[in-house]
Amino acid sequence: MKTTTSIEELENRIKLLEPWRYNHSYGEILIKSDTFAAQLHDRFGKGLMRGILTNLIADKDPKELRALDLGCLEGHYTDILCSLGLKEVVAVDVSEGHIERAEFLLKELKGYENVTIVQGSVGDENFMKSLGRFHIILFHGLLYHLKDPLKIFDILEGLIPDDGVFYLLLSTQYKMPYNLVVSPMPLADLQIKPLEEVDGDHSSGLLYSPADGSVFERCSFRLNPSAVYRVLKLYGYQGLIAYDSPIGYDYSFHSNLVLTKRPQPSLLVNLNNHLKIPGVKFYEWDGASVDSYRFNKKWISKLLRFAIRLQFRIFKTLKLGRKNFR
Repeated sequence: MKTTTSIEELENRIKLLEPWRYNHSYGEILIKSDTFAAQLHDRFGKGLMRGILTNLIADKDPKELRALDLGCLEGHYTDILCSLGLKEVVAVDVSEGHIERAEFLLKELKGYENVTIVQGSVGDENFMKSLGRFHIILFHGLLYHLKDPLKIFDILEGLIPDDGVFYLLLSTQYKMPYNLVVSPMPLADLQIKPLEEVDGDHSSGLLYSPADGSVFERCSFRLNPSAVYRVLKLYGYQGLIAYDSPIGYDYSFHSNLVLTKRPQPSLLVNLNNHLKIPGVKFYEWDGASVDSYRFNKKWISKLLRFAIRLQFRIFKTLKLGRKNFR
């Protein structure tokens, strides 16, 4: 924090930059938010994310690592990455409001010198390539905002370093009909944002939430867990570790994943041994669970999955029969 800036001046800046999504503090300065996201982050997200990241870099020199926070919002996770002493942390968001808040929080208030904050779209391949390569990529709460959720995995392939050290931390939600969530088929749910709920240039396809400046694509696809799993395997992710929220969500299902290109059995053991957070367990993910809910252990889910498979088999048989008839 700059010594020439008074507490009163900082508090005025905080007020002007509202709305804030999360709670933050630095000395006597407090940034307060009454959103559900803020309470969830304080109770669960902040400590858990710090523990995961600390574990990932425990046997590495942080001064040799670069990290990327995609869809950084105001920098609530970027803050944690910077505090670990990494060589460089790059924070990206397409929203001007989020970028302004992140600049204030991370640079003006906390004074980090290892952070670069950039406004841009994760779907812009040339922009993403210009950022360089990263050992850790944080990709939380963004996949379901995208019209083409598969393109981002193509882009990420160009950001992986050659030294073999790479972790992708992915968190995504499944806010879709229950039968699509539990389906074993690679189905997706098309989401179209009503124009009356958002602001912005509708012709660009990007829409801005007036509540906090978050950006959505006008039309987006939410992959179900089975589809996410198949996509990750297709792109060569061998180590798929999941962890569940100990409090759950009342508006959607979630997957929280720690992903590697190389199998690391010791990583799963270390995460469980070193992170003793009540209600949190790390386990190998096979695409059949979300938020402590295991599809193949719930009779309703098993019945639905069987019905969906049967429906596809009947459809395939009828289609084949029509083809032979012709």
